[in-house]
Amino acid sequence: MADKVLYFPYIRLPESKWFTRVLLYWDEVGSIVPSEYFDNPEGLGKHMGALVQEGQVKLVTPGDYVGQVPRFEGAFLEMIDKNPVIKARRGIALEKHETFQIHIEKFSSLVYDLGDMGLAREVNSPWYEMESLTADLYMTYLASVLGKAENLKMEPITDRTQSLSVYSASFENISKPIDIFRDLRMRVVQNILPAPTRGIPVLDLVKFKTRHRDLLRQFRRHVESSLIKIAATSDKDLRTEEARLFEEELKEQIDQILTLMRKRHWPQITLGAMAAAMPLVGGIVTIEPSSALLGLPPLAYAIYSAFSGAKEKQKAILNSPFAYAALAQKRYLTLSAAKRT
Repeated sequence: MADKVLYFPYIRLPESKWFTRVLLYWDEVGSIVPSEYFDNPEGLGKHMGALVQEGQVKLVTPGDYVGQVPRFEGAFLEMIDKNPVIKARRGIALEKHETFQIHIEKFSSLVYDLGDMGLAREVNSPWYEMESLTADLYMTYLASVLGKAENLKMEPITDRTQSLSVYSASFENISKPIDIFRDLRMRVVQNILPAPTRGIPVLDLVKFKTRHRDLLRQFRRHVESSLIKIAATSDKDLRTEEARLFEEELKEQIDQILTLMRKRHWPQITLGAMAAAMPLVGGIVTIEPSSALLGLPPLAYAIYSAFSGAKEKQKAILNSPFAYAALAQKRYLTLSAAKRT
């Protein structure tokens, strides 16, 4: 399991309860940004700039990594060319402004190919607008591929519903244990980690993480390994009982973290939507590349295909999680409202 995550699709990280939980849950968070911010992290906003300076957020520029990926452009273009929805929206989406703006540094020469296809165009240098579905697929693809870099090793994470839906649709036909895993994630993970309801000073957050790093890391690994084990249990009744026992097991650890937070006199602390979903697809059962590729959905295949020639990397991709994703805030609010009625 990853100790680090890579946020997408926006440059600026959200300043929210959700993101506070993300910072507490993982060792490090990365953000995909243009190179101009490396020397001027304050330009990303006071809060994010402070997180960068304190080593809680790593700035990632695509240009430093995509050149190491053998088929970065080709694999994505092949996926886009086979998508009937995107084909039908070429040119039309740009005219209707059904687009998403992306900074030029998040592209390679790919942007010119997409321009020729009527899927992207420059609007205000250095910004391009891209057909919305293509943009969601691209940012998810980019974050997934970047996360595989040897000196990053980060799993993608997002709080944007549209970006999450790209993964959900892409992996809907993967093995049954994944569907079970998602169900467990909804029932267990949404109430895992306590967090203050209002923002807290960055330095205070850093001190808390530093002082209790081992506890937080132990907590995360226990959660993830337990959920994967539960998801792999074939008997439904046994799986339900394992999940119930797991939730009881977590209570002691949650109470311990809650007590430590209260000692710091943080604002009201709640147990809410941790929103850091477990892996959407991964190696619950080890699979051979030849059989796995037969049913691999388009986005997953593009990520795999981007590393053509790097066999060990491709095998690792097939047998490990493709992504971490966030539960949409709307989903959490809906669940909370349902509980109150």
